[in-house]
Amino acid sequence: MAFFVLLAHFIPALLGREVSIAFGTIGVSVFFILSGFVIAEALDVFYQNRPREFLKNRFLRLYPPYIFALAASIIIQFALVTLHKHGMTLQPGAPELSRMGHPRTFFFNVIALIDPRNVYANTSYTIYVRTLWTLVLEIEFYLIMLLAMRRKAFVMGAILLAYVLYLAVDLPPIFRIVGFAPYFLLGILIYHRKNVAAFVTAWVVVFHFFSDVGDTISTFIFIGTLVVFCVLARIEPKNEIIKKWDTRLGDISYPLYLNHFVIGMGLEAVYPKGYMTFLAGISLSLLFSGLAYAVVEPPIKRVRNRIRGHRLS
Repeated sequence: MAFFVLLAHFIPALLGREVSIAFGTIGVSVFFILSGFVIAEALDVFYQNRPREFLKNRFLRLYPPYIFALAASIIIQFALVTLHKHGMTLQPGAPELSRMGHPRTFFFNVIALIDPRNVYANTSYTIYVRTLWTLVLEIEFYLIMLLAMRRKAFVMGAILLAYVLYLAVDLPPIFRIVGFAPYFLLGILIYHRKNVAAFVTAWVVVFHFFSDVGDTISTFIFIGTLVVFCVLARIEPKNEIIKKWDTRLGDISYPLYLNHFVIGMGLEAVYPKGYMTFLAGISLSLLFSGLAYAVVEPPIKRVRNRIRGHRLS
């Protein structure tokens, strides 16, 4: 799914082509469905009646890689400014950096996952990691799931009612998660094998997706991706090579999602658009994501395993 988002950003920025398929919306939508599935599984298997441990583990999953991506983004963008000041000509599309160096901008980006109010506000602060808004929705989903641990029927009913209101009323941006509620809910239902409810919710999701993008081809690609996800969710790979590659791709997906945009922006600012720049962007993003994983994840994974009470490979 991270690769879909990468394509949505890189095709226009590095290849110079118009994107007729909503790759970004497809990637984010399936990511939210996957998140519903994964969090439902985690709460069911590891965190029943353990809300504090759940929040600690999810914080460690999201925040350290985000801080690494934030630091990388700041360094790369300031490097572009420095090179430009020393006479290097930047390509059209170089970032606007007039407000980047303000201390409040740094502070806002560091605490954005903890205090996301400015993410929704119309502020002049630069958001260094452009996929930040989806992480904020993730955290809101975690909090809703914790409420649902004790009052499941009430909370789920409230979410569905809020979604109906979302369709009828122009809600403030902070309630943006309500619009994605069916996506998270679908992942939960797929995990719990509530087939009839999942089927109905899937149609709601497809309707919402089509209403959002207004494109038939993108909708069919989304449906196909959703079907593949549902099939893979029921299959445990037995081949060791497939399992190994599945694990490796899963390992770098989050760093790729966080870091690809600033890699692309750096290449867009320095090199002309074309296939070589596009392929370089993909290659550098994959390499840098592997580096980010190798630096950040091993020590964090050990702590997360202790909190979980179970070691995951």
